[in-house]
Amino acid sequence: MNLKNIKNTKAIFFDLDGTLFDTAPELVEAIQSMLDELGLSRLAHDEIKSFIGRGADHLIRKSILAAGGNDQNDFESGKDLFHDFYFQLADKSKPYEGVMNSLNSLKNHGILLACVTNKPKIFTDKILSFHGITKGIENTNYILKSKNKKFILTIFEKRVLPKEIPFFMKLMDHLNDSKIRCPRPLKTKNKNYLIKLKNKTACIVTFLSGKDKKKVNESDCYAIGKAIAKMHLVTKKIKFTRKNSMGVKYLKPLLQSIKFKSNKGSNLKKFLFNNFNDIKKNWPKKLPSGIIHGDLFVDNIFFNKNKLSGIIDFYFAANDYYMYEIAICINALCFDEKNKKFIINKKKVNKLIKGYNSIKKIKLNEKNNLNILCRGAALRYLLTRLYDYTNTPKTALIKIKDPNEYYQKLITHNNLNSFKDYLI
Repeated sequence: MNLKNIKNTKAIFFDLDGTLFDTAPELVEAIQSMLDELGLSRLAHDEIKSFIGRGADHLIRKSILAAGGNDQNDFESGKDLFHDFYFQLADKSKPYEGVMNSLNSLKNHGILLACVTNKPKIFTDKILSFHGITKGIENTNYILKSKNKKFILTIFEKRVLPKEIPFFMKLMDHLNDSKIRCPRPLKTKNKNYLIKLKNKTACIVTFLSGKDKKKVNESDCYAIGKAIAKMHLVTKKIKFTRKNSMGVKYLKPLLQSIKFKSNKGSNLKKFLFNNFNDIKKNWPKKLPSGIIHGDLFVDNIFFNKNKLSGIIDFYFAANDYYMYEIAICINALCFDEKNKKFIINKKKVNKLIKGYNSIKKIKLNEKNNLNILCRGAALRYLLTRLYDYTNTPKTALIKIKDPNEYYQKLITHNNLNSFKDYLI
């Protein structure tokens, strides 16, 4: 890069789409998925591409009309669908050749760099942060102290759609009203859950006493099972909904976005696709369902003096099968690790199930589908970890979790079958 002609330049402003990044493939794919969901015909790649450049609304309207849809009736549904699909795909966009080297060179010469785009901030942030251009991978949390109380201020910076945040606030509020221990969001004088801090969405929730454990024991598993069952009985009555963006049907785009290298990678790719196809084929079509937490790992479960004190981090909560929650917990809580070997602890599974059953009886069709649900949960976390492992730049300031853990767990589930196989 020749820097002679910008000696006195203090700042450079760049467009995003078509300048820094080739975002067209992901925009086209999101539109095609939207048309599929609306029951409309797919369009040629170049035709959709010709609609890009005048904002998302223009792209969505033109695509719907070209596919034979009704602009007025289909637009609102199409808009929500497009945003959901594109959110899953945005960070697949690649910078044009030489862009990253050029930006680094400009930065090293003390030039202020800025991106100017009409793309919504949530998608822009996801693209830029993934490639190490900006930060903002995780939510930022601060402890607020008053004279007698503590609160948590959360600034939303990770993979949470702004339009979905009220769902999580309402859920935590409802759970508190039903005496389920979790943080309660505070409301402003205008009865709003959310506030703005430096153009970022934020909220304040009550401080939940206790702390997480690095490893739960059998007694903890029983208590967790009871707590989950109580929560499910409450959420069964809740009428507001959110679809599970990490459900099985959303795993294929994630799987396709993973970068496989070498012959060993090819074998892993075959293994993953075979498992995905089999899990999707055998996934139950109807089981008891409602809102689940969806991410009950040890760091989201608090204990106070060895007694379960509550649950935090509901930002993966969604409507799904109750038994899928149990499957996630078996994967997250009921394996013991020694020398990087992960072995299922059936005593813990037994206690988890017994705790749940003591409050809410598990039905026969739920038992019959436990294995496939465990396989699906294991595949979900294996794919998310593989994605981070293979796609995150080395310069990114995030800790990558080892995907091998969930590779081992998936194999374990593949070697089990019936509900009884999980019990002692």
